[in-house]
Amino acid sequence: MFSKLKYLLAIGFLFLLPACTSEPSTQVTNIDSSDEVSLVKEVSEIVNTATPLPSTEEKKQEDVQSIQTEPLAPEIAHNPKFQDCVGVRTGKDEDGNRYWNVRGHTLCTERNLRVLVQDYIDGLNNGDFNLVKKYIYEKSLTEITPIFEDKSNQISSDSLNLTWEDEEPPAKRGSKRASVFINVTGENFSERWLIDFIEVGEKGGGIWFISSVSYDQ
Repeated sequence: MFSKLKYLLAIGFLFLLPACTSEPSTQVTNIDSSDEVSLVKEVSEIVNTATPLPSTEEKKQEDVQSIQTEPLAPEIAHNPKFQDCVGVRTGKDEDGNRYWNVRGHTLCTERNLRVLVQDYIDGLNNGDFNLVKKYIYEKSLTEITPIFEDKSNQISSDSLNLTWEDEEPPAKRGSKRASVFINVTGENFSERWLIDFIEVGEKGGGIWFISSVSYDQ
């Protein structure tokens, strides 16, 4: 009888153990769950009150608007294919001191004068004087127009597509003048041309026009 009672007490004790240990576990779970809910609320409040970042599309629109509001350099406004040589005329050394960038300005000007030559060649190849007319010096229009038309008719009748290269880089020929010799070629066509340029407005401002074209066959 005593043994049976002892056996029952042992079984009862085993059942009590899980009940005793489950309460602290439940409390820990409740504490963790409460902290988690509080953390979620805090994050939600931060997200709701934070200023939203602009979307990719909004950022692109802001960049475009910023570019549109920046004024064009006079040289680029004159010819969209020009570079802003006035902008590169001054530079900064390693110490941040400004200096007169003569070399950079010269190279930039040479490039822009070549752009005018290409404009003229494109006009001839397309038989379209308007492609180059706005870059012809106003006082030279009367002289250059018949020369252009005569050469354009020849190119059209012979179905030519002209290409060119300069003999030397365009060079200054005085205060506001420059010139370049170019070799122009096409199928069964080869000529040497001299193209003169003039700078209009402020010296060094970079507003260049073609002032004359002569053909040396």
